[in-house]
Amino acid sequence: MLRSLFNLNGSRVCLAHRRSYAIMDRAKTRAGISLDKAPIKPPKHSNTTQQKDSSQNAISYRKPKDRSLELQERNASRRFRGSSRQPTPSRQIQSGQQKSQQNSPRQRYTPTEQTGYQHPLKNTLKENENVYDPWAPTELKVVKQGTTTEAASTQNGKEWTSDPAFSKSTMPSSQAETPRSPLSSTLRDRIKRLNHQKAAGMAERLIKPIKDFTQPENPHFIKVAVIGAPNAGKSTLVNKIVGEEVSIVSSKSHTTRERILAILSEKNYQVVFLDTPGIISPKSKENMNRSITTSSWRSLDEADHVLIMMDSKYANTMESQQVQDFMMERLSALDIPATLLFNKMDIIGEDAMESLEKIGEEFKSAYPNIHNQLYISALEEDGINDVKNILFASAKAKAWVYPPEQTVEISDLKRVEELIRVEFFKRLHRYIPYMLKQENMVWAELANGTLRIEQNVYVERDSQHKIVVGANGMIINRVVEDARSEISKAFKRPIQLFIQVKTRKN
Repeated sequence: MLRSLFNLNGSRVCLAHRRSYAIMDRAKTRAGISLDKAPIKPPKHSNTTQQKDSSQNAISYRKPKDRSLELQERNASRRFRGSSRQPTPSRQIQSGQQKSQQNSPRQRYTPTEQTGYQHPLKNTLKENENVYDPWAPTELKVVKQGTTTEAASTQNGKEWTSDPAFSKSTMPSSQAETPRSPLSSTLRDRIKRLNHQKAAGMAERLIKPIKDFTQPENPHFIKVAVIGAPNAGKSTLVNKIVGEEVSIVSSKSHTTRERILAILSEKNYQVVFLDTPGIISPKSKENMNRSITTSSWRSLDEADHVLIMMDSKYANTMESQQVQDFMMERLSALDIPATLLFNKMDIIGEDAMESLEKIGEEFKSAYPNIHNQLYISALEEDGINDVKNILFASAKAKAWVYPPEQTVEISDLKRVEELIRVEFFKRLHRYIPYMLKQENMVWAELANGTLRIEQNVYVERDSQHKIVVGANGMIINRVVEDARSEISKAFKRPIQLFIQVKTRKN
């Protein structure tokens, strides 16, 4: 039983052994190696009585098929696909004797007119050969040679044309004097585009000169300096009196960084307001710009009247007391009529009136030139007319300085930057809005009367860049939208505003 199983397994092993030899012989045939057709010896452990006849296990060797002719026919069909010529039948391999027996010579292929790719518009182009092509190269020929002085507008003292029969006598006299080169129209277009990319010039960066105007009858004029603690409502008061947003306003302190000159012209009175930055106590001077700390006091040198603004909500705080003591110390050396205004009365109760009256008495004792004391709300326009009446009564008979239609003395570029800056103050917090710097890149008037303005806003770090732009550009898009609306109102014309935020270190 076991021997029979062993013999059966041995025959299988012998058959597998021969199959492997057949695979090796096939590989040798493909490689061009001669075959040793010696009989394959069976393994020693196999049983010779169980072997099959050699004729049954004989392996036939077949020459691999030559596919060169088939490939030639396929390539020929691809090469001449789409043409009128049919591919020639494949040539059979012939011996030298068979070649000599051929009587007919080999015919060579001559291409026809329809061979190859035909452009679909070829016939159309032939029919319209005389159509003018503006992009085709034009050969220039000299038709007249002259001196440089005779033809100052020509190039190198020569006149150029593409038509040999051209003459200046066939042209109008206006065109003959100033011949144009073929690229003149292209250059004019490029110059127009460059004009739209110019930055603001000196006319936009400087304050416009005062125009001549007619003086009213019995004119009165007065200059008023508005001083007070930061965020006391000075700019809000000026805007409400003038009736226009001439000074930017936000909920943050020190929004006004420079002195703003606003003008009110009513009846025969003209009041010029000097809106100044907030007064800072001496302990905080080191952390602020010097121009901010000194701007308020320099405005008093040219003022005829002073409006002292107090924030009623924070009048009793320690910081406010330091600012009050500092103002009274500086005002004691001056002799200018003043009016004390307690602002934001709409957010405090009647219980605070006693403390405010006490502060007013202290101010009057320290500065006796305070002749009036008012309780107002600039935001709600409560008490605005009383302030105007006091200023009109203090005005002196003097000629007006500014025309009646002018409301602010500031350059156009500076006003645009201020209107953009206040939008950032409304949406950014802490120190970031104070660190922004602006640069004008384009200031151009378009053909339809629109003013195109492009501004670059610089931050100091990449982290600030992400905050200023906002998630998916939400902050910068709102700033552009609101600032464009305010600039359009200020200039009374359509505006195109583009703002790009960049990082500029140091």
